[in-house]
Amino acid sequence: MTVHVAGKEVTFQVPAGAEPATLHSGPGDFIRTPSHEQLLAEMMLSHMVKDICLIGTKGCGKTVVAKEFSAALGYSVESFMLYQDMTARDLLQQRYTLPNGDTSWRPSPLITAALEGKLVILDGIHRVNPGTLAVLQRLIHDREITLYDGTILLRQDRYEKVKEELQLSDENLRQRSIFPIHPSFRIIALAEPPIVGSATQQWLVPELLTLFLFHYTKPLSKSEEMRVINEKVPNVPSAAVEQLLKLTHKLREALDPRTQSLASSLSTRQLLRICRRLSHYPDESLYDTINKACLSRFLPSLAASALHKNLLDCGIHASPADTEKIDKKTLSCEISAGILRIGAATIPVHNPNERMKVPDVLFYENTQERTASFTC
Repeated sequence: MTVHVAGKEVTFQVPAGAEPATLHSGPGDFIRTPSHEQLLAEMMLSHMVKDICLIGTKGCGKTVVAKEFSAALGYSVESFMLYQDMTARDLLQQRYTLPNGDTSWRPSPLITAALEGKLVILDGIHRVNPGTLAVLQRLIHDREITLYDGTILLRQDRYEKVKEELQLSDENLRQRSIFPIHPSFRIIALAEPPIVGSATQQWLVPELLTLFLFHYTKPLSKSEEMRVINEKVPNVPSAAVEQLLKLTHKLREALDPRTQSLASSLSTRQLLRICRRLSHYPDESLYDTINKACLSRFLPSLAASALHKNLLDCGIHASPADTEKIDKKTLSCEISAGILRIGAATIPVHNPNERMKVPDVLFYENTQERTASFTC
């Protein structure tokens, strides 16, 4: 691997996966920016030593960077979404019912990745109780762990040593539920920053600091976001993008906490969604689209007024004519030749393989639900 440091090229060896290395995780998935290039270089250096944790705000590009990193080093990716009520057992194994009614243990994506040599992305470790994550300490530090069904996973060199000392074959060890952890197994954790002064329990506790090497994923600058939007959504009106980015960075740079809270609704991921909608529906009002993205109808009055004021300051005004036009479109709904049309939106009707499993529900159409379907 070669990286540029202080204007010089530095070449070094890093662990890699079993797949062929590629420069991009997929067609059009990753747009290289200076900040992400710097982050990838830092991750390469940390990868030589330890597992990695990316900390950044929601929608800033953590998952995209992690997948680009894995593609560059030839890793197969196993995604594992974490949730608040997850227990230590759920991190490693889950119980499930066999067709005959018996119950058995099923390995989690984390254990599957360890056995198959994949790079597992633990998405959302900030949601999980710190005590639950403590079960991963042996796996991360020593690359060995004992599962709830008695299965033992050992680091590759220790597995070979046990096999040599006991004079047992792989089949004998497999019968004793002893398996090696693949040398290519790696972990990348994704998390949101801890909220200073929050009444809730902080997830970044001292016990967790020893598990990973942490990297901060900074939000993209205005020029970088402009480049990403133009390359991924080339048909979006440039004037709308300029107004949208002006509003976004005005909210992010605000000192008022209420105004700053609105910025989380306009992350880079959300900006791409808004621009994709504007590219498909160029007649739609930018004012209405932003209000839908921020859920302004459900905001407290002070936050809603702050959003309205910032919209006006950025030259984004309400357009009653456009809103009325969109509302009229949503009043019509029809299915023709296997195509469902709600307003100007169309989608093919799914044809299931087993129609007997599709419930026949008595449904009464109304204007509000058709409007919600069109908005989605």
